[in-house]
Amino acid sequence: MKKFFIGSTLILVSAVALTLSGCSEQGASKQELIAIYNDFAKKSPPALGEGIYPLTANFSTIDKGKEGKAQSLVDVGFLNSVRKKSTSKSSHDSVTDNIVTYDLTEEGKKQYISNVNGFAWGYNSALSASNLKIVTASGQKTAFVTLKTKIINIPEWAKQPVILANYPIVKETLDKNEFYFNAVYKLDNGKWSLIEVVQAPQPMQ
Repeated sequence: MKKFFIGSTLILVSAVALTLSGCSEQGASKQELIAIYNDFAKKSPPALGEGIYPLTANFSTIDKGKEGKAQSLVDVGFLNSVRKKSTSKSSHDSVTDNIVTYDLTEEGKKQYISNVNGFAWGYNSALSASNLKIVTASGQKTAFVTLKTKIINIPEWAKQPVILANYPIVKETLDKNEFYFNAVYKLDNGKWSLIEVVQAPQPMQ
């Protein structure tokens, strides 16, 4: 499995390379590799409220501690909710389950992105590239580069206090919003493919 850390979301994908708009066979320029990364990032934006709706959560058991996140998406108008309490008996005690079913509102349907099963809050755009190195081994060309990225096109709903309070990663991103990744590409049939992206430490100032 290859690890792709896009914005705030760690995505695991199969080891098959992602073949996107490729570069020239003679070599890979920084701008061309940035374009390939950005094409991928636009299709895999960081998202909140991941799930297939309607979605039922039990906040008394497996979903305990997650109700604030779900309620924040109700508060911004993306979800509606129906609460039901039921009592189940264990071998020792009666347990009251706090069960809530969520579904998309009309606004939520407009904002929901099906390929990430959630509400996208911008995308992680590569702004610049450095340390480009192209290696040829056994006839295979591989390019290594460090990308500096930033979450852009952040919608206003993602900046609302109720979202920032329940999704710390959004607030941390807004406060910092500068990331570095080491990206690996390989050349197949004249096209460069993005095969791995891993977060890199921020360079020393």
